Amino acid sequence: MMDVPKTNFPPEFEFVEGEMVQGQTETGQPLQAIILEVKDDTVVLDFNHPLAGQDLNFDIELMEIA
Repeated sequence: MMDVPKTNFPPEFEFVEGEMVQGQTETGQPLQAIILEVKDDTVVLDFNHPLAGQDLNFDIELMEIA
C-alpha cells in the first residue's frame, strides 16, 4: 500500500474508494491498484493482486509420473 499524490492523476479524475485504477510506471510497465482511502492531497492505493490473501483451490488431473 502506498500514498500517491493526487497530482499523479488527471485533473478531472473522480476518486472512489474501492474502485480499481490502472496506470503505468515511469518505465511504462502496467499496474493496477485499488483505492483504499482518499485524503486531502493523496490517495492510498493497494497494489496487491486482487487474489492476494484468498484461498485458492484447484482441480487437477495427474496424467503421468515420470
